[in-house]
Amino acid sequence: MPELSWLSWSLLALIAFVAGFTSAVAGGGGMLILPALLAAGVPPLTAMGTTKLQGLFGLLSSTYSFFRVKLIDTRRIQTAIYLAVIGSAFGVWLIQQVDTSSLKTLLPVGLLLVCLYLFINLLRKKPPAPAKLNDRQFNLLVGSAAGLYGGAFGPGIGSMLIAAFTSLRGDLLLSAISNSKPIIIAANLVGCIGFIWTGHVWWQLALSMAVSQVIGAQLGARMAIQRGQRFIELMMLVVTGLLALSTLL
Repeated sequence: MPELSWLSWSLLALIAFVAGFTSAVAGGGGMLILPALLAAGVPPLTAMGTTKLQGLFGLLSSTYSFFRVKLIDTRRIQTAIYLAVIGSAFGVWLIQQVDTSSLKTLLPVGLLLVCLYLFINLLRKKPPAPAKLNDRQFNLLVGSAAGLYGGAFGPGIGSMLIAAFTSLRGDLLLSAISNSKPIIIAANLVGCIGFIWTGHVWWQLALSMAVSQVIGAQLGARMAIQRGQRFIELMMLVVTGLLALSTLL
């Protein structure tokens, strides 16, 4: 592992706080953490494993906040959660078959494509439309895809699920954010286990960043619940635009 100065550790903790806040409100926190770890010299697979583990703590924290105020309907997304577990296990295996030198090129390109997709989707945002899929169809499609993507890559999964809930099920943003959380937990938890099993987690760094993640996630979840739709829309647009811009620089 690279030698990190106290300043680098502090900066990574600060980034984790911001990532926890943005993930709770608009998704996309992993798209801040992964590039930061890669820039610090952390090997690609270890960077991915560390991103998943520290992000899991923030995710659990924000999910509890949404669950406590009864914004999560676990019965509605139960099948999606199961499929996310299966898809994530396959995704973890798949990404570890890719050569490490190739990952150094593929990860930044993947981040850029995800950012551009999310930003374009937000710019085309329309009022809630009638659902295009019923719950069963949605769970089969989105649960499988989210699990595979979450296990193999992960950054941006929250924003993508929010987009899926709003465009395919016609949900309002707060409902979409809340119900996306258990699916992300399912995908991320399996991903964490896979990367831990293969030794691709920097434990000291992940746990130190997790503290900042939890604090940021709590603050973000409370603001999303209190301020509602307009605040969430603004956060999603600003965060996704900045992420897309940062990957181009």
